[in-house]
This record gives sequence, structure tokens and C-alpha cells, in this order.
Amino acid sequence: MENDFAQFQQDENKLWLNKARAKVIRLVTLYQSKFLEYFKGYQDKFFQVVWGLVAQNRISVGKESERLVFSLLRYLGDCSSISNYQDFMRQNLQAIFTALILPNIALTQQDVDEYEDEPDVYIKNDLEESDSETRRRQCMKFVQQLSKRF
Repeated sequence: MENDFAQFQQDENKLWLNKARAKVIRLVTLYQSKFLEYFKGYQDKFFQVVWGLVAQNRISVGKESERLVFSLLRYLGDCSSISNYQDFMRQNLQAIFTALILPNIALTQQDVDEYEDEPDVYIKNDLEESDSETRRRQCMKFVQQLSKRF
């Protein structure tokens, strides 16, 4: 019984940590796009920290990290348009795809369960692109951005 509670507590802490990371990355993206002249001195430091999450493969796949993946992909997509980071992104495309894109495009057990419960709704959401705020859809947008640039 205590072991179940400890596992629940650990999962809850992981969820809060992912939410906090996602909010910080969204704020960094906002500052970078709106206040670049003031943020320029901090830009490289934040990019290194965010890239560290990707490079160390510290992002889990699933619904609990959906906001984090969404924020990461949006931030990296914005960074791919900045000339300082274009060469770095081009050289690390394989790492980006291995750690971020492919695991988040692949079907998870949760996706299979949703499909088995209500296949019509699952297919309808996928075809209508009503899942625009999901990790899978953001991955596809990010791949489109990368294909235009590289």
C-alpha cells in the first residue's frame, strides 16, 4: 500500500515538473519573440538549457508531458528561424528526430486505448485536425518548418 502511494506521489511530482518546465519554455518563447532586444543576452543560456532537455532525452512520451513537448517544439521552431541557431539545428537534426519527433509521433498505448474505446471519434479528431494543441500535431508542424528551412 505504501509503495502504491509512493509511486502516485512520484507521478504527481513528475507531472508538476513537466508543467513548470512547459510554462518556463512558453515564457522564454514569448520574451524571445516580443522583447528580443532585452532578452538577447539571456538567449544563448536558455537555448543551452532547453537543448539539454532534448539532448539528454529527459522528456517522457505520453499525455503527462504533452504540454512540455508542445512548448519545446514551438520554441525550437522559433529558434530554427534565428540565424545564430540555424547551423546548430541543421547539424543536430538526427538528435531532434530521435529524441523528440519520432517518439511523439508514434502511437502510444493511450492512443490505442482511445481508439479502441471510440474509433469514430479518434479518426474524426485526427482527420479534422481538431487536435491542434497536441504533441503529435505540433511535431508535424515542426517537421514542416524544418523542411522549409533545411
